[in-house]
Amino acid sequence: MSNQSTNLKWINSSGGPLVLIPKHLSYFWMGYYFNLNDSLVSPFEITSEELTNLHLATSKTDYDRACEIEEYLAPIRVDSGIGLVITGEICPTSWWQEEFGGMLVRINYASDANKMPNYLTNLPDSIWEKENFCFDLQDDHLLLFDSVEYGKDISDLLEITLQPSNYQIFTANYSPNSETALIIHKFTKA
Repeated sequence: MSNQSTNLKWINSSGGPLVLIPKHLSYFWMGYYFNLNDSLVSPFEITSEELTNLHLATSKTDYDRACEIEEYLAPIRVDSGIGLVITGEICPTSWWQEEFGGMLVRINYASDANKMPNYLTNLPDSIWEKENFCFDLQDDHLLLFDSVEYGKDISDLLEITLQPSNYQIFTANYSPNSETALIIHKFTKA
């Protein structure tokens, strides 16, 4: 049983994937930008010579790397650590806290988002598919935000608290009725 209130906070992306990043690593997420001499520049504002002088291993932004992910959920390197990329349809996304983990909940469609707590407390065991990776969390504070954003200046985010541990993640496409379709990522201590 969850200790979650019925007032879930939902966030959306502007069109690309969301990222879930340990808070201490969020400052290293550049989003759509490159860091050029301590100034943020978009890929359209940088010359090929400047890009060459940056000595980057790739000419891709963090946002570009996130957009290349094809799975619903996948790890992505952020500086010396790992975050997660949440892809797929542009869906309102929230966090459902549980005693020993939690769930990222994404609404494909729903006639009434206020009914989510009822759906999330009665999930059948048969819906889950195990992801082929674990998420080793060292920090208890995570930020969920649009991957296009610069991690030092995020306009819309969801702050998540999760005990440091190694988490196995399970994903489900769940439709409790004909008016509701959800994608759920459940984080369970491994």
